[in-house]
Amino acid sequence: MGVNARVRTTAACVGGLLVAALVPLTLAATAASSPLGARAAPTIRSVSPSTGDSLGGTVVTIKGRHLRDAKVRFGGLAPLRVVRAGPRAISVVAPPHAPGTVRVGVRAHGQKARPHTFTYAAPPAPAPHVTELVPAIGRPGDQVGIVGDGFTSASAVYFGTTRAAVLGWTPTRLTVQAPPHAAGPVDVQVVNLDGRSVESARSVFTYRLPSGCTRPVVGWIDPRQGDRAGGTRVGVHGGGFSDVVAVTFGGAPGGDVVVISPTELEVTTPPHASGVTDVQVETQCDLSTPGDYWSQFRFVPPPPTITSIVPHELTKTGGRVTITGTNFEEVDHVSFGDENGAGLVVVSPQELVVTAPPNPYVVEDGTTSTNVSVATSGGFSPASPGSTFTWVGPPPSTACTRRTAPPRAGRESWSRGRSSRVSAG
Repeated sequence: MGVNARVRTTAACVGGLLVAALVPLTLAATAASSPLGARAAPTIRSVSPSTGDSLGGTVVTIKGRHLRDAKVRFGGLAPLRVVRAGPRAISVVAPPHAPGTVRVGVRAHGQKARPHTFTYAAPPAPAPHVTELVPAIGRPGDQVGIVGDGFTSASAVYFGTTRAAVLGWTPTRLTVQAPPHAAGPVDVQVVNLDGRSVESARSVFTYRLPSGCTRPVVGWIDPRQGDRAGGTRVGVHGGGFSDVVAVTFGGAPGGDVVVISPTELEVTTPPHASGVTDVQVETQCDLSTPGDYWSQFRFVPPPPTITSIVPHELTKTGGRVTITGTNFEEVDHVSFGDENGAGLVVVSPQELVVTAPPNPYVVEDGTTSTNVSVATSGGFSPASPGSTFTWVGPPPSTACTRRTAPPRAGRESWSRGRSSRVSAG
């Protein structure tokens, strides 16, 4: 009011009502169009967290600028409530939404911020629950129905520590085949990605033997070692080998089982990780108990190979070399001819470092070569063009030697740096 009055007075002094009327209108129009009178558009710098439950309820904080009195939308849906609001941050409770990614938008003062994204994740599956086993008593190989809830197509079933084959699935029933196991009770558990069923009296399966059955016994096997890729033919010796259902190596079934007699059978090893496993025979009656050293089979990696040795030549004092190749697993030693290297370090299954031993028998200006072999649990590396190592002798000595010409009277005779006076007569 005071400003407008001063403007009118000044305008009147310069000579006209028309000017006095126009001046305040011009000022008002300028104020309305000036950036000083407008509010800046909101901006979003971050949305945290960027993922939440599709059931809603995740508290999401949006940081940026000019967010006071802003309205937030998740894929067009309003938040359940506003937790905190300010010019630089606003926290809201995300609404429910179908799983997937949506745009998070902010609108304030009639203007929109560039949207960010928020991902709705499906809620975790509930832990499985077992209410009944049908039947609850049986033998290895029997089909067993597991009744309950929370089952998924990815559910795994364990009888004790042994995994069972799942034959059928619904959200409330699984059909499995009872795996090999000794007589007696065992707890059955269903395992999902997000949990496992709780042990209870309703989840116990009892292995029972038919009358007159004899438990099989594994006494010894031959051979006791083979490639982890499988395919090794193994003879199993023991007793009670009648009505054989399976022969397992650490729980993995072997193939092509041939029963020769009640005390002998043959089986082909399956693929298996490196290591020692128990060999067990399962019959219609029972499962043999894990045996001792003589009834265990060792899966080993393939034999190693050597591609190169760097450096492949050193002086007769030896030194550090790098060997590249394949299957450097469970390495026992590296031999240079008849001598073993020292300070072995296995860098990877394709590389190792070792110190080549000295060779004091290399003559001056000569060389001695040998084959290098890597020994692992899978065998010895064969000779190859890249497995040759050479010791190089020192160059010939440059020391003075005794003169062969006979000394003359009055001359000195030199030999290895010493002199002696040779007199006449």
